[in-house]
Amino acid sequence: MTAILVTEQMPANAEIDRVILMSPGVSRQYDLGAMLARTVDGTVVYWSPVDDFAIGLVQSLGTVDGEFAEPAASFGFAATHDKLVQFRWEPEMARYGNFGGHLDYLFLVPWIRDYVAPWVADTGSE
Repeated sequence: MTAILVTEQMPANAEIDRVILMSPGVSRQYDLGAMLARTVDGTVVYWSPVDDFAIGLVQSLGTVDGEFAEPAASFGFAATHDKLVQFRWEPEMARYGNFGGHLDYLFLVPWIRDYVAPWVADTGSE
């Protein structure tokens, strides 16, 4: 949520290339319009339908944006936008040790190299 809020609050003339969100703790209905408007190359989101941690947390505490709704970490964002690219966890990611849990990607250097780094280096593709 911090990346979203900071990007939303940046001055209109500030250039932010891209925001990458991994297991975002906001509701899937969160309006990303203000954040996307501040980015040149948009936003890349990684989410997992087997992220039960996020679902459990939302049932107890709500999402970071204060909703008791489906978290984007487990369902992806509901909105579509030409500057929004979303990646759903797929079973083949397990070969990297990413089993779709909320923090599975955290220290998985090969997974980050193959799935995230291309977007940081601006060679990502849909």
